[in-house]
Amino acid sequence: MTALADRTVGEIFEGAASVDPSPGAGSVMALAGMWGLALALKAVRISRRHGRASDAALAAEPELERLAGLLRQDAEDDAAGFQAYVAAVRRPRSDPGREAAVSQAAAATAETSVRTLEHARAALELCRGLAGGVAGFLDADLQAAVALLQAAARTAGQDAVQNAQGVRSGPVREQVLGRVARTPPP
Repeated sequence: MTALADRTVGEIFEGAASVDPSPGAGSVMALAGMWGLALALKAVRISRRHGRASDAALAAEPELERLAGLLRQDAEDDAAGFQAYVAAVRRPRSDPGREAAVSQAAAATAETSVRTLEHARAALELCRGLAGGVAGFLDADLQAAVALLQAAARTAGQDAVQNAQGVRSGPVREQVLGRVARTPPP
């Protein structure tokens, strides 16, 4: 199967609009965060070409790239994790391993959502720090990056809380919820 980030925008749209379990909100929003970082990188790179990038903006470029890669992986992990969750839920109720499989899959999807939240939140703070450090004619790109990252972080936080509800182990569920509380969505 082709990686989500390697699909065309039309293919991602068709997949998200379909009745298939994934890509869904988690995957799409991780990709949206990645695309937000693409706009931030554009702002830094064009500003550098015009001699209008601050030292801080230039120094942020490798971290912007790293976070974009992490969000890309989060999108893939979310799609795969949700497929595993759906497969576990579809097991016969009489299957003695069903409940544990559902709980494990829910824990894995919750973990992916928390990572997405953490990555989007870190990227958001980095992008907010670029304000005034790039050429003014790129403000719209930077504002779009912030908006996409805010949406990605909010959705990831909501997904993490929702997915944690399916975790049978109280300590695992509380660990996930604790991480969400420590990384509040914007």
